[in-house]
Amino acid sequence: MLKKGLNIILLFFMISACDNNQEKKSTENIRNIEKADSKEEVSSEKFEAFFDRFSKDSVFQISRVEFPISYYAVDIEDNKEEYVYNKAEFWYTDFTEDSEAITRDVDAYKPVLEKGESKTLYTRKGIDNGIWIEYHFETNDKGEWYLVKIIDNSN
Repeated sequence: MLKKGLNIILLFFMISACDNNQEKKSTENIRNIEKADSKEEVSSEKFEAFFDRFSKDSVFQISRVEFPISYYAVDIEDNKEEYVYNKAEFWYTDFTEDSEAITRDVDAYKPVLEKGESKTLYTRKGIDNGIWIEYHFETNDKGEWYLVKIIDNSN
């Protein structure tokens, strides 16, 4: 009888230890979820790293365009017209050779970057040829950069 009583007490302690361990794990999981939810930190990606990938990777580029996107162009009479493109109509723009574009014999331009905290303007400014295209980038609430509009002031 004493042996049976000891077994029951031992069994009781083992079950209690398991329950406490399970309760502890549940409490830890809840705390981890609360920490993740309460994080107000926004991961801010660096524009340079974003633009390097945006310039080279067509799939990434399309994923980082805010659709529908407005493309403004100046017509013959200097009127600005808006064209709106969806994802299926949009085209890949290769920015990888922009640093060398100033040395071209025809259609030379220089890239100019005006960087801000959450907005950046990347412009292709022509050299004696009328090229002037502005690419407007902004960050979203997660700190990720997106192309939000294009203005082509070329003449």
